[in-house]
Amino acid sequence: MVGQKRLLLLAATCLVLGGIWWHLFYTDKRSATEPVEVPLGWLGEDILLTGERGRLFIRTSSTTRIEIYALEGKNAEFGFGDACIGSHRWWFTTSTVLRKNGRVSSSISKRLALPVEGLGDDGIPKIGTPIEYDWRDHPMLPSCEVDLSSEATSAFLRSSESFQNDRSIQIDGEPVRLEYAGGRFAQQVEGSLFLDRDPVGLIHLIGDSASRFSFPQPYADTLKIGRRLNWGEIIWDRSLGHALFIHNTCSSGRTDDPECRRKALWLTPDLEPLSTVEMPGKSLIKIKPGYSCFSCGCGCYSHEQIYAENGVIYAHVWGYPVENNARGIYRLLQTQSGPTWEKLVSGRPQAPLAFNPRGDRVAFFEISRLGDELRIAEISKQP
Repeated sequence: MVGQKRLLLLAATCLVLGGIWWHLFYTDKRSATEPVEVPLGWLGEDILLTGERGRLFIRTSSTTRIEIYALEGKNAEFGFGDACIGSHRWWFTTSTVLRKNGRVSSSISKRLALPVEGLGDDGIPKIGTPIEYDWRDHPMLPSCEVDLSSEATSAFLRSSESFQNDRSIQIDGEPVRLEYAGGRFAQQVEGSLFLDRDPVGLIHLIGDSASRFSFPQPYADTLKIGRRLNWGEIIWDRSLGHALFIHNTCSSGRTDDPECRRKALWLTPDLEPLSTVEMPGKSLIKIKPGYSCFSCGCGCYSHEQIYAENGVIYAHVWGYPVENNARGIYRLLQTQSGPTWEKLVSGRPQAPLAFNPRGDRVAFFEISRLGDELRIAEISKQP
């Protein structure tokens, strides 16, 4: 009898401990604990620029950081999502953010340019006198190295009646619908980049002048452009000095999507095609059982983003509904059996990522039950 009670007590204890373990380590936090430190970019192989609310820092490791700039006013915060970090100038939006009883309200106030006046002997950048621009006068962020006063493309599109009516402009007397080419290459060029469907390629708009860049016909035939409008993005590889165009029609969370096609094309800085890149034809995102992906559903909280650094293509998968073993950072490998993704980092790394130019370190903010933190992870070089 005593033995049975001990067994029951042991079983109950195991259930309680198992439940605690399940809650703490298997189930996940839905969001990060504020404040979040965002990796903004590497200024060298071993110097990382980060931001946290209204402050900017320099890091040389996961454990040491130096504050180099702070906004005035306790409620002033940076908008890091559209930051543009150039070699001579950094662009940010700034906001007035109020927090009360768990609620957050904000209003965008300024565009802020921070001139970078070289580096000190310790490698820390010297920040010059900040320049503020009114949001209403300049609603679009310029590229990193282009001054706002010369951003004529945005002014042309705002004043174009045809663009305002149906997002089309005239090129050689022909109406062409402009579909924005998503990705991070647009910050590197003056003007704006758009997708072109016929011929398949890109449109580069500077002021009111448009240039068309067509992709090779075999590549265009492979794309089989269909009903999905958001079919491409273009990414800048700053170490290689080339751009990567990626065609992707894969749905989030559907590994059996019959319309899932992926292919990439390396381009010169002048958008001339160089070589094609084969990619796995399925999504890396796998949704946990029990989640219904209706309306925006899982697509709002599950994400996959491509990076290119030093000629290597990476993929980042994150989001609360994504299966634990699917989250992480991957590298694209070309094998005898075809292209495949190799996982480099597991856990819950959040966007954005920042790879150093050498490609052996990646910085990210990680959500964890054991404590949120900014991490700089060592990654092996491509074999």
